[in-house]
Amino acid sequence: MDQENIKEFISEDIEVSWNNCLKIWIKHSRIEDFPRSMRLPRYTPSFGKRLGLEFARTFKHQYQFIIEKLYSEDKVVSLSAFECLEFICWEYGINNVPLEIYEIPLPIPDKIMKEIDGDLDAPGFEGDKIGAFLKYKFTEEYEKSEEK
Repeated sequence: MDQENIKEFISEDIEVSWNNCLKIWIKHSRIEDFPRSMRLPRYTPSFGKRLGLEFARTFKHQYQFIIEKLYSEDKVVSLSAFECLEFICWEYGINNVPLEIYEIPLPIPDKIMKEIDGDLDAPGFEGDKIGAFLKYKFTEEYEKSEEK
């Protein structure tokens, strides 16, 4: 599916767009194509991942909506929200992520905790909270010993 198909899923309404995209993400139980520890020399991202990236670009300033989805009891919804929030952080860039994101007290989703040792962007992270993980990953000054 191409960019034109992506526009069928993402509108100006974040709630409608989330629900459209979630239908695709549920099929794979997440947005990402592979565990973060898996390295591939080359691959084409799936339609679901491209949807996640476009959703993050389109709604990066409405990140509070995604934070609320982290509280879902549905593991696919909360995992998708985590991965989408991580894409949003990449959209903001190192040292530019809104501080509110670093204060999220929720635990990192189990699936991510199992993959975290292989995350090349967060070597040595030993915490278990979403905010601390994203702070570790998206700030240069973060004291790596703070979460031990």
